[in-house]
Amino acid sequence: YVTDMLLAPFKMERLLGTSEKDYFGKLRDTKWPDCTRLILNGAVQICEVTTQLQCHTFVHCSDGWDRTPQLSSLAMLLMDPYYRTLDGFAVLVEKEWTSFGHRFGTRCKQTGIYDKKGVPAQVGGNFDSSKISPVFLQWLDCVFQLITQQPQEYEFNEDLLLFLGHHAYSQRFGTFLCDCEHDRTVHMLPCLTQSVWDMALYSNARVCGTWPCTAMLGIV
Repeated sequence: YVTDMLLAPFKMERLLGTSEKDYFGKLRDTKWPDCTRLILNGAVQICEVTTQLQCHTFVHCSDGWDRTPQLSSLAMLLMDPYYRTLDGFAVLVEKEWTSFGHRFGTRCKQTGIYDKKGVPAQVGGNFDSSKISPVFLQWLDCVFQLITQQPQEYEFNEDLLLFLGHHAYSQRFGTFLCDCEHDRTVHMLPCLTQSVWDMALYSNARVCGTWPCTAMLGIV
């Protein structure tokens, strides 16, 4: 899975300039649509078990910081309208992705930052190219698919997703730096850097006049 996600962006670059006749075939070859479909189906299964069977659901991948937040946060987005508000979506990303230890530094190949004296401060990932993977971008794409189907159910639009996807790699905000909450605290990033939500919550990503209904979305 991680390997497929590693290769997918490079394969998708080759789609640029591709003729319309060959486009969809080459898109399938990237396996990106297949992975997106599997994640969405998994989230729906969690919703069905939780709401219809009224059972507790345990979600855990091999390490707990890639597929786990993808599935858990999508399921929460489907089942709870609060997470479809702008404020709720910020809470969802902070809770399921940053606080629970998705390795943004490693997956996004961050190069570290500099301290006040201009000395490199290694707060990024371990730079192992075999561990680079656009896991968070894949999740944002899944959210985009849901918004596209029922945009009236969300208080935000794709502009917010593009904003978050860009700044997961820009290293402009401390929110997505490092691999875990411990590293961000040790390097005092909450004090030395700006939160991505300081800008996102006041950006033009908000869609005025919409409020999610309480019904669970049906995407199957």
